[in-house]
Amino acid sequence: MVGIDTPFPSMADTILAQVESGRLDETRIRETGARLMDLKQKLGVLDGSPVPKRNTSCMFACDSHRASAFDAVRQSLTLLKNDANMTTTGKPLLPFSPTVKSIAVMGQACDNIGLMAGGWTIAWQG
Repeated sequence: MVGIDTPFPSMADTILAQVESGRLDETRIRETGARLMDLKQKLGVLDGSPVPKRNTSCMFACDSHRASAFDAVRQSLTLLKNDANMTTTGKPLLPFSPTVKSIAVMGQACDNIGLMAGGWTIAWQG
């Protein structure tokens, strides 16, 4: 699986260069390929058998999965309150004036789910 948006020829050239330079061990590529072929064999893909139909209604991103993901985020979310009474020093944790009412988040990733979450999102595909 490739989780990047690089065209295959460019990616293949990069992998070949990494192997030739010794930065990537060819054994790792062979082992990965063997695992993929073994899985395809177990699924019957290599013997010409039709791939069995599966109930795909809830394999990926169905409502129950989204609810579980939302709950995981809700439980792990951390909200930082800049309250001097909450620190051991008696000073606010962040160096903002008490008169600051809002903070601007800026930069390339400030509103880009792909950059914030990487390739592991449902909607963003590179």
